[in-house]
Amino acid sequence: MSRFIKQGEIRDNIGNQLKRIDLITKQDLQNVKRSFKIDMQEGVRNKDDATSVHLCIEELQRSEFNSVLLYKREGDILESFPLEENDFCLIIMSQYQQHMLVKYGNNIIAVDGTHGFNNYDFELTTLMVVDNFNEGFPGAFMYTNRKDTLIHQIFFEVIESKVGNKISPNTFMSDITGVFYQAWSSVMGVVPFQLYCTWHIDRAWRNNLNKIPNIEKRKEVYKTLKVLHQNVDETSFRKQLDNMINFLFEDADTEKFGSYFKKILLRKLQIVGLLLP
Repeated sequence: MSRFIKQGEIRDNIGNQLKRIDLITKQDLQNVKRSFKIDMQEGVRNKDDATSVHLCIEELQRSEFNSVLLYKREGDILESFPLEENDFCLIIMSQYQQHMLVKYGNNIIAVDGTHGFNNYDFELTTLMVVDNFNEGFPGAFMYTNRKDTLIHQIFFEVIESKVGNKISPNTFMSDITGVFYQAWSSVMGVVPFQLYCTWHIDRAWRNNLNKIPNIEKRKEVYKTLKVLHQNVDETSFRKQLDNMINFLFEDADTEKFGSYFKKILLRKLQIVGLLLP
């Protein structure tokens, strides 16, 4: 293409009247790709995703520090773990991740799941620590089709085996389903404090606010919830919480949401130690 374009010609021609030479099309990119033999994307070893992943894993396993802690392809049978034949599981922790996990793991551990980022119904589970700059750092990854407690128990068992001992954080942070913490406590032991991710709490509230039919009341309740959520003083929090519950049950429109709030979220607050049983 460059043979037919003089230096500066495109820039000089850009204006209100565009010509074919001023524009680049998808076909132009395909022509460049074919001319320079640009066929492989970074990290892609094969057009078939499963084959490409397998080749990448084999390459990692041959490296000086094998960061692949567990690799189970669909169709494989692992005698060491009770997984189904059609399950897929890949657990990765680099040497530096192991170093950071051991160094900071006794403070805060956070576990989060990410799904829907590709065409496969797989979930990426990330185990994180908080470093000395108060920044989150990923300590290990698991990529799997399963989302139950068992697969996360395996995740934590493999990590424990690799680092050589149990990790005993002071605080464990996760979503509000309880799956991550159930798996963690069964492998590593009970953690003194549990925190729930702000985003997950907010999403749970938003998903249940439709129990309030009146839109204006719905907005008022959400605004009050956010004020309560951001209160870091325990004495003031308890007082605001009591007022919030009374407020919800005084109105027929908000009573249904009040029942949800009291039954589900107050039980969570008991777990994290903010309320007495």
